[in-house]
Formats: sequence, structure tokens, C-alpha cells
Amino acid sequence: MKGQLLCARKALKNHAQKKKVRSIILRTQMFKIFFAAAAVTVGLAVAQDPSKASIQAVKGNIVFASPDGDVTFDGATKFSIQTDNGEYDLNERLAAIERDSAQQLKQLQADLTAFKTQSEEEDRVAFAAYAQKIASQESQLANMKKACPLGTVVVQVGEDGSLQCTDYKVQQEITGACAAGEVTSVIKVDGTTTCVKAQAPIKACEAGSSIASVDAKTGEVVCERDGAEKDFYSIHTVWGRQACAGDSELVYSGAMGGGQAYKVGGPANYICLPSEKPFATGGMVSKDSAGASIQPIEMRSMGDLSGWNGAKFGTGKTADGKLLEFDDMACAVCKTKAPNQLMVAGRESCPVGYKKDYKGWLASANARKKKVQTFVCLFETPQANVGQNGNNNNKGLLYLTELSRTGLPTSGLFTGYKYNFELTCAQCSSTSETAVSTYTRWGANSCPDKSKMLYDGFMANGRYNEPGGGADFQCLPRGPEYNAKVGWRDVNSATLYVTDFYTASLPAGGTYRKVNYFDASCSVCEVPSSAVLTIPGSQKCPTGYERQYKGMMFAGRAQDNHIEEYVCVDDAPVGARGTSFGKLLARNANAARLVPVEMSKAPIANGYKNYREVGCAVCMATPERDVTTYTTWGRRACPSGSKTVYSGWMANGFTYDKGGGYNYQCMHQSGDIEAKQKNDARTSPNGHFTRVEYSSSKKDKSGGAQAKMNAKNNRDASCAVCEVEASDTMMYPAKTVCPAGFTKVYEGLLAGSDLNDQHDTEYICLEKDFEELDKSVFKLSSNNKDPAVSRLYLAEVDSSFYGLGYKLHTGLQCVVCMKEF
Repeated sequence: MKGQLLCARKALKNHAQKKKVRSIILRTQMFKIFFAAAAVTVGLAVAQDPSKASIQAVKGNIVFASPDGDVTFDGATKFSIQTDNGEYDLNERLAAIERDSAQQLKQLQADLTAFKTQSEEEDRVAFAAYAQKIASQESQLANMKKACPLGTVVVQVGEDGSLQCTDYKVQQEITGACAAGEVTSVIKVDGTTTCVKAQAPIKACEAGSSIASVDAKTGEVVCERDGAEKDFYSIHTVWGRQACAGDSELVYSGAMGGGQAYKVGGPANYICLPSEKPFATGGMVSKDSAGASIQPIEMRSMGDLSGWNGAKFGTGKTADGKLLEFDDMACAVCKTKAPNQLMVAGRESCPVGYKKDYKGWLASANARKKKVQTFVCLFETPQANVGQNGNNNNKGLLYLTELSRTGLPTSGLFTGYKYNFELTCAQCSSTSETAVSTYTRWGANSCPDKSKMLYDGFMANGRYNEPGGGADFQCLPRGPEYNAKVGWRDVNSATLYVTDFYTASLPAGGTYRKVNYFDASCSVCEVPSSAVLTIPGSQKCPTGYERQYKGMMFAGRAQDNHIEEYVCVDDAPVGARGTSFGKLLARNANAARLVPVEMSKAPIANGYKNYREVGCAVCMATPERDVTTYTTWGRRACPSGSKTVYSGWMANGFTYDKGGGYNYQCMHQSGDIEAKQKNDARTSPNGHFTRVEYSSSKKDKSGGAQAKMNAKNNRDASCAVCEVEASDTMMYPAKTVCPAGFTKVYEGLLAGSDLNDQHDTEYICLEKDFEELDKSVFKLSSNNKDPAVSRLYLAEVDSSFYGLGYKLHTGLQCVVCMKEF
């Protein structure tokens, strides 16, 4: 009401300045003002017969006359209504309302102060109660930590945490019925007893663990982690075979799929397409070849595997006597009864605590072609997939990997590495009976507390100006192991180079600038946890997770020709052992580059800013919980049965950037990074992070999936990081039903970047009912097409896969499955 009268007053002042009456325009304006003021302010009835109303000018005043009364507009000083009962001054009414409003505001402020005081008092009382509870619990814990004397065991714990101890031998001699590690808790009249596990007399088991046995003479305790009876499984892929190796069991077999060797864009990671029909396509058939292309992967082995160097690679031939050259490679997805899997590049053996599933060759794309792919461990004696034709189809290509001598030191971690020798690899399974996980600590040569180092080494990737080769960083360990059969230099190969820090743009007061131009170190760490999670954007860990290290996101330079991987580099970086600053300046131009990643066009301003560097954290699930994590791409929250660790937004590099990082990131809603580490200024040598937009480019949008993509075209993509009580998860392409022994997590559509783009990404399973970001949270999100972002398309098969039956230019569905304990 107050606002309406103020508007009316302002209109009258403007009118007084003009001093004119404009016939029909003025009549319309005054008519509206009258009814707004009269109806709301004084409650006069609206004239039933407008024809009896009139407007006239009287000595510069405007008078509205009607059967209900006359309204006079007298310059800027008088605003009143004339009635039979006299004059009603609206200015006085306005002043009264203003006085009432001021009084109400004063009362509201008083109420707010009282509420705040009351809330603070309630908080004080509540915190005092909490403090008392904590003190009580600490007292209990202090009592419980008081160990019983040697030779005695705990048989009862009081409410205050005090322990009741009993001689162990006496307990055993009462009946002799209890097994080692147990004591008698009840003796009945008939002599029968009830036995319970004994608490440690000289050693307490950690939280999440229980006593497995107690030595009857010494009282020594053996602890086991709670849930040790669970059957832990982990999933891995055997590349180049149709069967599993070692103790692994086959989940499904099929054919290797990936990008096209002569196209720059599209996904960079290999996938294993199943050979068993039917294939789930959801009617996604298109009339053009745009989108995330999937091609069969041919073995290009003539220079390495067929014996040109005088040493045969096995037989160098397939079972039918043909050379492996041009054969489309097979693959097998396998499950192993082990809590963790690990691929070691550069060795044929596994670290302590791991057994070998298979050994092979590190392989990827040709470094001199246009396309990058991820590195895989190709089985030592590879096979073609069933039904392949063995012809030169010139689609996706697979080569063995060599380490370049260019810029390679000869001491420290680099000792033993050979120039132009094909690198080996080993696929390993943990032998632990309890949950363990591994991660790579990029930029460091040690592992944090609560973890053990399996090996340390140096970071390697493709050279910055080579368009092809491998995309993901490898941590090459000290003490390489070579297969003596292969040592042939092949210019058509995937090539690895040492990786140099490029950190000159970062502040001198931070920790990264000091390692500029140094070769980057790395270490592979194991933790007693079922899951390890990297949080891009935030340096904090979510509830239920403990931080292993914090750092900054790094990748390749956005303007370089070679794309790399987004990784979290430790904020206490060190150069690889065996390198020195003086020697580095002369050779950094022939290495892989590791540069900070800058933010651009984030859909949220909560700690994010254009050109600001991006923080990160590597977190492990608390040891007492057995869970695994995965990402739901395209949804704001996790599916039923899973816990949402955090809801975020999808990020990758610009569509037109050839360099940067390839792997999609689910960014945390809150960005944070230490002030001493950030530059906040645009630096052209750095990498990029930008939001991801759904994109529809198909000529035929009649299919259900394409219609969905068309409806979400140009909308910013959402994601959620999820936790579930399971041993491991996997993405199953071309299917909507999980294999036997697996449970469905969510169903989706295979997606990635367009093969005609400049920037590589990865194949992901986009949730079938994908949604854009919530505008109430992500206030900077846009629905307009922006060429300077990352674009997400549906994937399609661009080959028949020769005998498997996949249809040309047909999209694929997918399902994410979990393996329970």
C-alpha cells in the first residue's frame, strides 16, 4: 500500500512540472490513478456508470467528477477527495501510513534482537550440554584404555568405561569348553557355559576391527577388520583377449572400440563392446555421422610383433596363420575375488601384496596421427575378436608404446630405461583379505600417513606438440622390466616422454613455482579403505571421508596439439629423483607439459572465478565402511539405493582446444583454493575448465534419445558423485540389463564429444532421464548455445564391427552395474 501511494505522489509531481492537460492520454492516466488510490486507500465505491464521470481543468487543477465524489489533483501539494461529508486529504493518510510503518519496523527490529538473544542463550545451553556429554564420553574412553594386566582379560565393561578383569587361565580351567580367544561369561547350574570373545589384555583392536584370536599363554591378540568375511570383487578389462587370465572370472567378452585415427575429436578412452546379442539401441538411428563415434580398433603390429627385429612376438600370427597386422582386437571384462586392481606400466611383475593376472604391452594410438587414446595393457599374445575380417579398415588403430630418449636423464628414477624399447605392463590383483584401494599421488615421491607406498616413479605422457598417442599420465616406476623379444624402433608407435612442470605463472609465495621445469615425480599409494575419491574444485573432503592430500588441478596446455589428463597434483610438489635444475632448461621443449588448470565460465560463483586456478582433494572412505563410489552423469542426485556424496556440474575443456585434459570432471558446488597458490589472472599457457552443454546435431531427431537431447539442447549438464555398499561398479555398453551376479545402478545412453570437434573427451553413460542444472543453485547457468564450452553428444557406432552385428550410425544405450559383496 505504501508503495502504491508513493508512486501516486511521484506521478503528481511529474504532472505539476509539465503544467499541461493532454486529452485522451491524460484522461486514461488519471482514471487509473483515481481507481488505484480510491479503491485501495479510502474504499470509495467505483462509479457504476462511467458515462456520468468527467474530467475538467479548473484554474490549473485537474478535477475528476463522478457520482461518488470529485478527486482533485492540485499541483504537487494537494491530493484529496471531495465528498458530501467534506474533504479527505490523502497526503495526511500517506504520512500516517509512513509513521505506522516506521513503528512496525522498530518493533520488528526489537523482536529480532530478542530472538537473537534467545537463540544465543539456547545455543549456549545446548553447547554446554554437548560439552558435558563429550567430557563423559572422554572419561569412558580413558577408562576403557586402561588395559588389564598381562595374563588377564576383560569380561565386563561398566557404564563409566571401567574394566572388570579376570585371569585368563582360570577362565580356561573352569570348564575348558571355550576356544582360544574366548572366555566363559556364564556358568549354569548344570555346568554348561556361555563363551564370549575376549578383549585384548595387552593390545586393543582399532575401530572397525574385532579380535580374531588370543594366545592362551601370552594374551597376544590378532585383530581382523569387521566385514573380513565379505567377498571383495574388483573389475578389470583384459585388452586383446576373449577370456580372462589368472583367477579371474569372465563377465563378458567382445571387441575393442574407440575413436577414429584420422579425426581429432571424439572420446579418447577405449571401451569393450559386448559380442552377445541383442544390443540395446533404443531406436537411436541417425542419417548422419555426427556425434561421439565408436570404431573397431585394429592392431598395427608389423614393425614390432611380426619379427622384423629378428625376434618373434610369440608366433607373430593368429591361430589361422595370419599376421596380427590389421586384426580387430578382442577384449574381456573380468571380475576377480580381490578388493583392488592395479595396472603397472613399465614392469612385468606386481608390487608386494599383489598377484599378477596377466602381463603384456603398454599400448595406445600412433603419436603422429590425429587421434589420442588412453593407454591400455595389451595381453602379451593378443587375439582378434570373433567375426573380424582381418582387412585394413583404417579406422581405430592400436600401437605398442616406446619411451623416447629425448630429454631422458640417466640416473635416479630413470636408471635402466631403454631408448625405443617397447614398454611392458602388468595387470595386478590385491591379495588382501580386507578392503584396500590405491591412488597415484601426482607430483610427490612419498605417500601420506595411513597409507603405504607400492612404488614411486616419474610422470610420463605424450609430447606437447604430437597430436596423437596416449592421453592419460603414466607413473613409470624405478627399475623397469623389459621383454627381451621386442626392442625394435618403430616411428609408428605410441610414444612416452618425461613430464615437466610449467608453473612460472603461479605466485612466488606458493609451493608450485619452485618446481618450474623440473621433471614431475609420482608415487602409487595403498590405503586400508574400500574407496578413494578425487574432489575437483574443493580442497575439503565430504563427511565419511579422510583427506589423503590436497592440491591443484593440472593438465596439458590448452593451446598445445597433445591432449592429456586432468589430475590432482600435490601442493607439496617435488622433482623426480635424478633431475637437476641446470640440465632441465635445455630439454624441456621435448617433453610432456604439466600446467595449472584455470576456470572459465563456471555455472556457479561459489568460490569459482574466471581465470582462477582450481583446487582439489584426494579422499579415502573411512576404514570402518565398505563402500564404492561412482558418478551419475546427467542427474542432480544419485539413484535410489545410493548415497549422494555431493551434487555438482560437469566440466571439461573448450570444444575448440586441442590440448588440456580429456576426462570429464564432476565439479564440487563450492570451489576453494589457498590464496598463496592462485594467480587469478588469465595465463595463456594454462589449461581450461568450462561447463558442459548438452548438444543435439542429428538431422533425424525422431528417435526417443535424440528427442530428449534436442529438448535439452544448450542446457548445462549436471552430475552427482555417489556412494553405494558394494564391492565395485562397471559400465556395460549396448545393454540395459546387468550380467548375472550384478545389480543395476542406473540405465543410460552412451555419450561423449563429437568426432568433428577439436577437443577429445571420454565415453560416459549419461543417465537416461538426464537433466540440466538447478537454476536456483547454479545462478550463472545458461540455456543459450555457447561455442566456448564443452559440448556433449550421444555416441553412435560408425562401423558394423564385422560379424558382431552392430548397425552403422546407430546409438547405444548403457547400464551401470554394481558387484555386491
